[in-house]
Amino acid sequence: MLKDEYKKVVKQFDKYYDNYKDFSEMISLKYDHSYKVDNLMEELGKRLNLDEEHIYLSKIIGLLHDLGRFEQLKQNNSFSDALLDHAEYATDYLFKEKHIRDFLDNNYYDSIIEKAIKNHNKLKIEDNLTEEELFYAKMIRDMDKVDIYHQVASHLSHKFDFIPSEKVVECFYKGESVPKDILKNNSDHVLVYFSFLNDINFKESFDILEETNNFNEYTDSIKVTKWGPIFNVLQNDAKKIIEYRNDKEKIKLLRKEEDYGRIK
Repeated sequence: MLKDEYKKVVKQFDKYYDNYKDFSEMISLKYDHSYKVDNLMEELGKRLNLDEEHIYLSKIIGLLHDLGRFEQLKQNNSFSDALLDHAEYATDYLFKEKHIRDFLDNNYYDSIIEKAIKNHNKLKIEDNLTEEELFYAKMIRDMDKVDIYHQVASHLSHKFDFIPSEKVVECFYKGESVPKDILKNNSDHVLVYFSFLNDINFKESFDILEETNNFNEYTDSIKVTKWGPIFNVLQNDAKKIIEYRNDKEKIKLLRKEEDYGRIK
């Protein structure tokens, strides 16, 4: 039973963290984030009517999803995946090097856990996953984003001070995630977080996001120094995505050419 094994996962996770906790104060942000995502995965699992076994599977994925962040920061003094992809590092450590058995005796869910962790930070989920692998990959991507809004609002500064790049705006209105290699200014970075909403997979995830108020916390943290009317259009349309809760027909209205034309 994963309920019993979860205690071992928590104990080993804290032991692993102890190897890094004195390296940087920033390390504790990811430690706290991991437990918050663990709790968010439990809440989403309940709302999706998962049984107790699979709720604990969700919690384990939530706790372990950012395991690679600690080594990433230690090696590079940065949370940049361009320097070290933390999801790839975690899956290599856990599954190629077999350290998953330090955390979990039961190997029945290894593939689901591995695919969820591997895909949680990618622009898109990889093809050819099983139905279960895809389901949990979507769960962790959603709940990770919910807490990221709080994390970046609390610990990073954000500015909207330039006209966002056309390609970035186009990605947002096409319902895509914004790739970081096309970013050119601070306003583009803001749209990266707005575009997270295009990749929320469950109506219940939107419910949780709204209840936490984390998205509003993020938008309130943005310092708008120029181009306020453009920011207001983008912010209002982002909030409509939350309001529409994956209603594809309603969201299509945001993605018409004339809507994009408002901020060209």
